Amino acid sequence: MVKRAGLHDLRHEATSRLAHLFPNPLDLCRVTGHRDLKSLNRYYQPVLTPLAENAEERARVLGFIYDSDESAAK
Repeated sequence: MVKRAGLHDLRHEATSRLAHLFPNPLDLCRVTGHRDLKSLNRYYQPVLTPLAENAEERARVLGFIYDSDESAAK
């Protein structure tokens, strides 16, 4: 049975989908018009794999993590 979608249901669905395009919760908050992060928190549920990959890449750029090839050359 399909229920009728109300305004809140549509906003929830749109915000959940936008969360994939705007991984930064502050940017998502600005786009959706939420006034605080607490109300946005129910929609923002990041996928941890891309976050971990981004963190690892940033750590490499900053020199915190060395690739095995780089450490052998040093």
